[in-house]
Amino acid sequence: MSRLLSSISRGPLWVPVLTALLLLAVSLGMRFEFARQAASYTRLAERPLPPVVTLDRYRIPGGEAPHEAVLRVDVMIRHQLRLDATHGDTEATDLYFLPFTAPPGGADEGKVLGGMVLSRQARDAFVQWAVTRAHPQLANAGVEMTLAGLVERPKGAELTRMALKAQGVRAAPELLFLTPYLGRRADVLAARAAWVRDNPLQRVLMIAAVAMLLFTANRYVLLRRARAQDPEPLSPAKVRDTAFERLAQLSGPDPAADPERASSPVFAPRPAPRPARRRPRPRARSL
Repeated sequence: MSRLLSSISRGPLWVPVLTALLLLAVSLGMRFEFARQAASYTRLAERPLPPVVTLDRYRIPGGEAPHEAVLRVDVMIRHQLRLDATHGDTEATDLYFLPFTAPPGGADEGKVLGGMVLSRQARDAFVQWAVTRAHPQLANAGVEMTLAGLVERPKGAELTRMALKAQGVRAAPELLFLTPYLGRRADVLAARAAWVRDNPLQRVLMIAAVAMLLFTANRYVLLRRARAQDPEPLSPAKVRDTAFERLAQLSGPDPAADPERASSPVFAPRPAPRPARRRPRPRARSL
């Protein structure tokens, strides 16, 4: 990551500018998306609750929009599962799964069809509400009750499937997860809309984009100032003391550049050697 930032900061000026524009575009896109999601929770609060449906007859809706349901379920407090983070989900620390089982009398009696994934604090609040106000027998056994909440995939959903499979519990292939309204419905939905709208990730990307643009502008000003003070940074007069110039000084001046040295007989080029003459062979005299 640091190497990437170093390459962006030391590269051409268009690289950080393009990166900042991309971050700005992603930030604006996330802002509109978060606003759309928050508006969906606001619209839910303006509509009445859907009719009560038994758990075995409810069909999980598709899409990414939030859905709420009022379900008639059998909550099994004594069969709750503590989701252990050692299974691989490090974000599932201190979470509990309260299962919903199929109604008695059917072929799927006792089969886990869904449930609630709650934190320790939310679980304690739910049990206290259920025991003191609605169903005192819930503390010792499961009981049928009506719950309203949001149908969504919570944190720890995959860990729940792994825990049920590890303990050999019969469960539906597609579990229904319900986040119950622990409080007034309007207050819960308003808090959820505010939480989505104020997501800090969009602001972090916006700040990063602005900071990169300011850095690029400052670098551009410094480069312009340096060029104004030194318009010819690679002129021969300024590179006289380089390694190549020192090497030329050690090897001596160029004879072609020094007329006196070029005309000196010491440094004059030697004439080419003349080819040796062959002596004629003596002719044999006749007797």
